[in-house]
Amino acid sequence: LDGLGREVRHLLAAGICAAVVGLATSMRRAATDDVSLADAEVLRGAAVAGAYLALNLHILSNLIGGDVPSWFRWLTYAAIWAIPLAGLHRGIAERDRVLLRVSAAGVIEEVVTLPDAVNALQTRYGFEGVSESDGKLVVAMQRPWLGEAMPRIAVYDLTAKTWQFHFYPLDPAASPNGGWVGLSEITALGSNRFLVVERDNQAGPDARVKRLYRIDLTGVADGGTLRKTLVRDLMADLRATHGPILEKIEGLAVLASGEVMFVTDNDGINDNSGETQLVRLGKILN
Repeated sequence: LDGLGREVRHLLAAGICAAVVGLATSMRRAATDDVSLADAEVLRGAAVAGAYLALNLHILSNLIGGDVPSWFRWLTYAAIWAIPLAGLHRGIAERDRVLLRVSAAGVIEEVVTLPDAVNALQTRYGFEGVSESDGKLVVAMQRPWLGEAMPRIAVYDLTAKTWQFHFYPLDPAASPNGGWVGLSEITALGSNRFLVVERDNQAGPDARVKRLYRIDLTGVADGGTLRKTLVRDLMADLRATHGPILEKIEGLAVLASGEVMFVTDNDGINDNSGETQLVRLGKILN
């Protein structure tokens, strides 16, 4: 390789990485278990990063040194833009939603993915809350997916490694500004019961739907529609600060004492005051 020009060596390195990407993609498609799937994704990610580094003259300027042909410089300039865009397109096309079981040491022990038939229906509104109870993971999906009228509550059995899905009936949007209503959190109460945050995507004077509902999964068949019971309308709690009503209630907890708390998300202070509020509701479940 010493006799080859610098640009040829880097093109060769990028080509090898591209071949590894193709191999990892084939491995991913052929994977029959979560561990093999995760291994293929790690390999593909590393190969994409390798190709990017091999063609990024700015990062590798100290290693390359000297001049390179103008055609190679323009090629690498285009490639360092195209590679991330291609990766983004691939990720959107595959649209995987995964749950990870991680050890205390940070080791990924299990990767849980949706069934292919369900995954094919998804839109951009994915997992918005995960809770574990009685050997099951229960996942709230924010909004309905393709061809569906209601969002799903997905239930994954940690022992049987199987999914069941129920449908959650949303309240209608009531804001004069329009918008939508969806789910943004789910928290276990025990005995197959869960507390759910249902809210609209409106803030300030346009906000209308910020509510806590209780659902019970007992006896609900796969594909069935859930019933819900209103626990609390949170609009008064959000008005209590005498400031703007924040849009996003994104976290919910039930303490050992029985008290309920929620927290808002300021979305990096875009289009809002930048506040994050932690609100104590008290023992509202009694």
